Amino acid sequence: ELSIFGRVDGGSLVTPIEWGTTPGGRAYVIRPWIEGRPFDQAIVGRSLDEIVGWTRSLLEALAHLHEAGLVHRDVKAANVVVGSDGVHLVDFDLVAEAGQDSEGAGSPLHMAPEVLLGQPFGPAGDLFSLGVMLALALCCRADDGFHQRFPARSFWVASGLDATRLDPRLAPLVQALVRRHVHERPATARAALRLLEGGASRISDVRLPFLAGRLGSLRRLSERIGSGQGEVLAIAVTDLEEQG
Repeated sequence: ELSIFGRVDGGSLVTPIEWGTTPGGRAYVIRPWIEGRPFDQAIVGRSLDEIVGWTRSLLEALAHLHEAGLVHRDVKAANVVVGSDGVHLVDFDLVAEAGQDSEGAGSPLHMAPEVLLGQPFGPAGDLFSLGVMLALALCCRADDGFHQRFPARSFWVASGLDATRLDPRLAPLVQALVRRHVHERPATARAALRLLEGGASRISDVRLPFLAGRLGSLRRLSERIGSGQGEVLAIAVTDLEEQG
């Protein structure tokens, strides 16, 4: 953690004010005390403008961190403190170079699929965690069976949360951040910022829909129905990630 302090400078990143070694040879760190409440508690009764503003500040903080080649690896409500002077991202204990091993990173519910699968932890993992934090804070508690269903099912289906409860100003961002495929999330924190502001977010050209492997069968079925052969089959898709 000490090695990163000189590499980041973001207003919402709470870095230590002093560090060094005691006369006895032990390292020490002095962190500033941030008076405030965790994000999920702080948003209760607050205006949408305030929540959007805090989200913007968090994305800017992550942009600073990621542009320094680092990832936080534990973005969650308990590590986001809202005080009288705004929102702060705290707890840098798990910060690491982007692309390193993901072992030991993250907290339950907030870990991206690629992290769960043991792949290197990149900036997209932090963005996924931020999306989960926002979804949980705005849509209430996830179902107990989440870990049995995710990532085989989408975050929304696995969690049982109702995405329609999201305000239209935040819904596009949150839904994009919690996509299972890393290439279907905003490419960077700054791209996510553009999405929050109502602009286009650059998504990788690589598209890996969860209907992959079934599209050929569906196409053949459609051709049979169109030619009058076979029975008519109605398919209802309820998973948000498999619609459209």
